[in-house]
Amino acid sequence: MTRSLCCLLPLLSFACGKGETADSSGGSDTDGAADTDSGDTGDSGDTGGVGECSGTPPTIVDFSASAGEDTTDNGKPIPAISFFVAFTDPDGDVNLITLQLWADAEIDGATDTTAKPVSNVGPVQMSVGTEPVADCEGDQGSVLFSLGITGRGLDFDTEYEFAMAVVDAHDTPSAPAFLVYTTPSPIE
Repeated sequence: MTRSLCCLLPLLSFACGKGETADSSGGSDTDGAADTDSGDTGDSGDTGGVGECSGTPPTIVDFSASAGEDTTDNGKPIPAISFFVAFTDPDGDVNLITLQLWADAEIDGATDTTAKPVSNVGPVQMSVGTEPVADCEGDQGSVLFSLGITGRGLDFDTEYEFAMAVVDAHDTPSAPAFLVYTTPSPIE
């Protein structure tokens, strides 16, 4: 089980609910930044702090990976993987989220999500355009972020089973979504 991640890169793009597109900066972990978005369809009179909406975990509706744009690590070019995750939450508390990503080199249909994630991004304030999504009004969203591969933590040219969870504003995690993806070769 791999427990460390070398480099989280800025979010590349995202899509909003209701057919809109948005582009804003969200929270980040110590390795990089993430941009986010969310639909703006819930009703709430609560505008301060986390609202009363809670109790329903988010649901991941799409989780995919693709080759990311090359980046650098300490001035050295490195390849990257882009991860996309889309999610919903009927109680509207995905206005503020945390993303957790795990990786396991044993492809067996299970990844140990009780272990420390290889990446923990957030909390991320979701937004539509430049406007933050209000408490209890975030019922859907998506995030695209890139992960640089240095060969430390995650090996090059290795098939991993990745698991992703979305944690809502009330610290309620989604069930993990899984995918198998092979890390890129090093840049020569």
